[in-house]
Amino acid sequence: MAKKGPKEKQSRETWAYFRTAGPVTQITCHVQGDSVTIDDADPHQTRTEISYERASGKPKRISTMTSRDGAAGLDFQAYLMDNYRYLCGVDTNYLDLGDKRIAVTAIYHCPTSIQSGTKEIPIELLALYVVLEPQSGVNPELIGWHLALKHLKDPGDGGVVGMVVDSEAGRIPEFNSRTESFLEDCYLPPYVDLIYASADKKDCVTNHFIRYCDQAAAMMLAALRSGKATLPELSPSDTKLYQGIVRVRPKNRVMDSGATQP
Repeated sequence: MAKKGPKEKQSRETWAYFRTAGPVTQITCHVQGDSVTIDDADPHQTRTEISYERASGKPKRISTMTSRDGAAGLDFQAYLMDNYRYLCGVDTNYLDLGDKRIAVTAIYHCPTSIQSGTKEIPIELLALYVVLEPQSGVNPELIGWHLALKHLKDPGDGGVVGMVVDSEAGRIPEFNSRTESFLEDCYLPPYVDLIYASADKKDCVTNHFIRYCDQAAAMMLAALRSGKATLPELSPSDTKLYQGIVRVRPKNRVMDSGATQP
């Protein structure tokens, strides 16, 4: 029996996507360095995406970033660094524990601002929440976004925070354009944009953010499931989004100081 060799990594490609507001008979494309624009394209639907083709022929999204200026950047990392002052990630995992549904939201951030030429981004745990009985019929991930936004301040001077998530990828353009609320009457503040990234890949710093969040939330749930951790005393809720909540305070530590170079 032949020994199987290491699985070959699928070839990654960076794509620029555009959508026009209506039918067009001509497309005019402008390329300046790594920046691409198309005349009459809807700026809110313009995005840059790293992906590869699955065996089924469908693309696997690794990370997706919608445009802030109507242009798509073919150098994903450079465009990310040029357009965001700070980055954070948020992920929510949940399980049924006895007769209770428990969700855990983990939030990581970079504590220092991103400047032109930044080569490394420190990633630190910002907050970890245990949520009791997230509202039925509501994606718990969106409740996690709501919690994360409470920690994100306006950087000022037009700076923007990129919040990395791994859910609702198809609706992110509408959330970022503020034409659609992500949760009831909750809209993104003007200084926060969502960036999609897959937690099971390591291609970009955005993937590192969401991986750390996913791992931290999963570890907390595993501890609760095994009995190594007990459900903490939860503060009663003042919202119908959940029945109770507590912020857990594990030791804060830097997870990676060079995540931009995986």
